[in-house]
Amino acid sequence: MFSLIIFVAKIPLNKYIKIILLPMIFLLFSIIPIIISVSSDNIFIWSFKISNKYFGFTVQGGLRGGALGITMRVLASINSTFFLALTTPLNNLIKVFKKNLSFQKH
Repeated sequence: MFSLIIFVAKIPLNKYIKIILLPMIFLLFSIIPIIISVSSDNIFIWSFKISNKYFGFTVQGGLRGGALGITMRVLASINSTFFLALTTPLNNLIKVFKKNLSFQKH
């Protein structure tokens, strides 16, 4: 999707980076709690101890676990949404939304 946005839609790379920067920062802060686990036993690949708790990375919670899959799904969703938003005129989107939501009026 990235290449379609840059080359087909002809959105300048520097503008696209500015647009996607905020969701990427949010993604980074959101994925940290998924990657880091807490336990009273040292069961981690890499860990550090604070008080009587261990904070660290496990295979299940780390990149091979859920974090990588979630990150890839979020990046695909963000790129698809931006592709739609950057290539479709707003009046066309409003027309489609009105058409699809009109059946709900009673």
